[in-house]
Parts: sequence; structure tokens; C-alpha cells
Amino acid sequence: MHLIRAFSFIGIIFLLPTSPVFSADTPTFQDGLLSIPTVNTPTQVGQYQAVTFEFTAQDGWQLLNFKEVGTQGLGLEAMVEAVELVKTDVIPVQVLLRVTGYFSGGCPSIGQINHRLEDNQFEVVIHSTRPTPVEEFACTAAIVPFRKTIPLPVYGLSAGTYAYRINGSNNGTFELVVDNELSGDCEGSCQDVELTF
Repeated sequence: MHLIRAFSFIGIIFLLPTSPVFSADTPTFQDGLLSIPTVNTPTQVGQYQAVTFEFTAQDGWQLLNFKEVGTQGLGLEAMVEAVELVKTDVIPVQVLLRVTGYFSGGCPSIGQINHRLEDNQFEVVIHSTRPTPVEEFACTAAIVPFRKTIPLPVYGLSAGTYAYRINGSNNGTFELVVDNELSGDCEGSCQDVELTF
């Protein structure tokens, strides 16, 4: 019974939305440890990061470790000043957000970048990270600029208008004029596909 629960839990985790563009978001299972890079909540994209579970025969899954936004040196200190939308003209279209901003001190740096797509809106969060424990590091008060290009996982999306929001603001939209996939993809009933073994 424990084994069935274990595989059910792993199966559910691996059904979480992932994208090869954001492959660092993919959960991994190795040596009895399940590592989940990021977990979204209804109120915060990437609320929990570096989540680790261990499978034990007695209790099933045991939570070993996690980081929560706002604690353990993980935050939302990246101040976004401008967003440039870059969209390719060829199918499949690629959409990139070129983000320019700053940190208000020398300790924070860009951490995980997380996203979710709901109702044709991408919510993108640029997390900051800082050395821990902070008390052991001297940080400058200087403003530190950054520029980061963030690819949005748009392959396979239907034609339509999509919105994006970065760190709760910096809104914008883009349009996919056709379904964003290569023609000729098929599954199951592929009449023109020859298999060679």
C-alpha cells in the first residue's frame, strides 16, 4: 500500500505544469528524495522553493526542507523599471521579456524566476536571494542594476491575446495570430509517419 501511495504521489507531482524552457522547475526523484524546485500558491507564484521530501516506509512522505518567500534570504526585492517585449516572426513564435531593474542594495541578487499561466495571463515573479545568514555579510547601500531576458513558454498555445505581469505590475500584452505549433504534429492516427526499426 505504501508503494502505491508513493508512486501516486510522484505521478501527481510530475503532472504539475512544466516546460522545457523552465526545466529547472522540473521535480526530480533520486535516492529516495523528491526535490521540487518551486511550489505556487493561489496568492503567490513561487511561494515555496527548494522543497524536499523523503519517502519513508513507515510514514510515506516526510517533508525535510523548504524555503518560503520572505524568509531564509528569499524575497521579492527586484525592482522592475522597464519591460521590453521581444517576439519572433517565425512559427513557432518565441516570446521573450527583457526586464531592466535594480536592487536597492548590494546583497540581493536574482534568484529563481517563476511563472504561471491562468486565463491567458502570465504571472512572472523575479525572486531575489541574498546570502544567509545576512548578519555575516556586509552589504553596500548602492543601487545595483540588472537586465534579465525571460522566455515565456508559449509553444502549443492557441491563437489569442495574452497578458503578462511581472512582480505584480509592469503589465503588457501580446498576440498569437495563429496556434503556436509546428504543422504536421500528430498523435495516434499519424497517416504519413513511417516508423523504421
